Amino acid sequence: MNAVYLRNPLRPLNGITLTRGDDVELSVSIVEPGQTGATLKLTAMLASEFPNGIPRISKSGSDFTIQVDGNTLSGTVSLNSIETVFVLERSKFVYDLERTVGGKKKTIEKGEFFVDPDVTP
Repeated sequence: MNAVYLRNPLRPLNGITLTRGDDVELSVSIVEPGQTGATLKLTAMLASEFPNGIPRISKSGSDFTIQVDGNTLSGTVSLNSIETVFVLERSKFVYDLERTVGGKKKTIEKGEFFVDPDVTP
């Protein structure tokens, strides 16, 4: 059975543009049986450094707030302002979001997003 992945309609990650130094909360819902004990991991790196670069954003474990209600896993993670402070010009990032249940990993989503520099110092 394939998981049904539902992004937060107000803040989907794929294709969006963030602003350097902003605090952003991202939410995900995954509908699939047997998700008790699941963990999530978000990894992002500059597209210009992919695939051999170092992750610029890495969130896992206690970085996520996860709740499982029946077949629905709801997860929330915050990207803090410090995580994009190095962006000095419009930059494209590639990312993936993985879920692990019972030692089995599955990529829930992968894609790209942009970070623009801010005007206010």
